[in-house]
Amino acid sequence: MPTRAAFYYAWYPGHWNEGSVNTPVLGHYSSTDPSVIDQHIAWAQYAGLDAYISSWWGPHDDFGTGAALPVPNSAAIPYSETVTPGWQKPDQTPKLPRDPVQFEQAVTMMARHGLPWQLVSTLSEWGEGSVVEPATEFTPTSQYLDILRRHFVPEE
Repeated sequence: MPTRAAFYYAWYPGHWNEGSVNTPVLGHYSSTDPSVIDQHIAWAQYAGLDAYISSWWGPHDDFGTGAALPVPNSAAIPYSETVTPGWQKPDQTPKLPRDPVQFEQAVTMMARHGLPWQLVSTLSEWGEGSVVEPATEFTPTSQYLDILRRHFVPEE
């Protein structure tokens, strides 16, 4: 079974000033708030994600968790595949316009390929507009989590 992970940015509220083209359903939250952490974990479970990949920029990084990733024991590095729902900084032309149909097609192909690491970029990078976390502009607000769930969570 592949590992399915999303990039997770725990640098809020410190980065809310960078702006976003979307609005978090949770509002402008703090990444250290236990209720926010619980909700993010619940959304990951709902969407069929197994892990988060967290950025950490060293001991003076106030915005990361410092989480380490496992290193394979063999010299062979496993392949991974990444999907993103879009990429757009505020007040800029989208580099990758957000399109739920294209995102679902990409997730479908990734799930079919069955590579050992299947990555989602991102749960919470609001400044780049690449989030799957629910936003008030999405219809329904959980639209991108729903797409992941359809392909990552086995039917009961």
